[in-house]
Amino acid sequence: MPISRTARSWLAWLVVVATVLALAPDPARAQVSSQVTSQVSSTARTDSRIGPTDCRLLGRVYVGGQGCSRDRCVPGARIAKAARGAELCALRGQGDHAFGAPVDYRLCAQLHRRWVAQVNWCAANPDRGRAVITHAPQCTGTASTYVTHSDRAGAYDECRSPGDVRRLREQARQRGTTLEREARETSAVICSTRPGHRFTDGRCERGHDPADTPGGVLLVGDSIAWRGQDELGTRWPDAHLDGIPSRRLDDLRPRLDAFEADHGAPDGLVVELGTNAARGFRASDLRAVLDTLPARTPVMLVLPYRADPHRPAEIQPASTRTARWMRRLATDRPATCVADWRGVVAARPGVLVDGVHPTSSAETFWAEWIVRSWRSCGRDVRAGGRRS
Repeated sequence: MPISRTARSWLAWLVVVATVLALAPDPARAQVSSQVTSQVSSTARTDSRIGPTDCRLLGRVYVGGQGCSRDRCVPGARIAKAARGAELCALRGQGDHAFGAPVDYRLCAQLHRRWVAQVNWCAANPDRGRAVITHAPQCTGTASTYVTHSDRAGAYDECRSPGDVRRLREQARQRGTTLEREARETSAVICSTRPGHRFTDGRCERGHDPADTPGGVLLVGDSIAWRGQDELGTRWPDAHLDGIPSRRLDDLRPRLDAFEADHGAPDGLVVELGTNAARGFRASDLRAVLDTLPARTPVMLVLPYRADPHRPAEIQPASTRTARWMRRLATDRPATCVADWRGVVAARPGVLVDGVHPTSSAETFWAEWIVRSWRSCGRDVRAGGRRS
């Protein structure tokens, strides 16, 4: 029997009502939806946070309406860094130089270079054959001429004003040197990163006295500290933050030596290492490094955590072994504590993007947690106790 027009209208209305009810907000459904959205964003092949200008500075392809590609580079470039949330490209044939450099965000600003905060890279000249670039997109403000050095400590690339460049060219002509050399030797900023040097009478000279810039708390870390340096720096401005991707525990002693050459012994030390395994490095080696410090120097050891990104529950043995060393050291050495990052990760599912690094939104949480942990460590040290 055919359905009347009226009946069909009622049926259509009922379908609409049912659909509306089905789509009505539900706490459980909203939570699942949020989790799905979060999962999609964490696995997306584009980063919607990065606009076209910064995307090009990273050497990545910008996809209109979606964002900056995570796995596609501009023509002639390759993926140099594939880690989630820190993707970066490099031109072929440029060694380990890329479109960005792991320069501290404060130093990046002092060098008048553009800081790409979403991925923590300081924009760099990807073509090292170009010594001087006018109107460089990597530069900020009136310092629009990019002068290429080695982009390493003591010789970082720097942007200078056109007036500076003209003056330096004339100076180089008179001295029989090069523009690049004069730019490097007359930069107070670059000189401040060169161990054992000081800026005197307009030039960088040997002879720095550690007493001129004494002490301070030093944090030595890997890519976790590097990713969170801008968030941590604003919350702990007096700390010396020394975080670089891929750093290992066997890099701790050289970093301490470099600090002491310019500042003397640190007033305190935070060790955020152990995520990357150091072959042949033992607990006794870590103890030997800490033994070079005065016994009263506060030390905080951040327990490392590294899991298989495809099997988050499987913590890699090397990080577990290092955490065990650190706990033992904290019970043996005076003025020493541990900060239990492993426990934090276990209590906060989803805080890591890849089994190692905090998500971009969790970098602030990590920075605040580090500051709280150091303050708590200080209270325990003053009380004569140890945290383990």
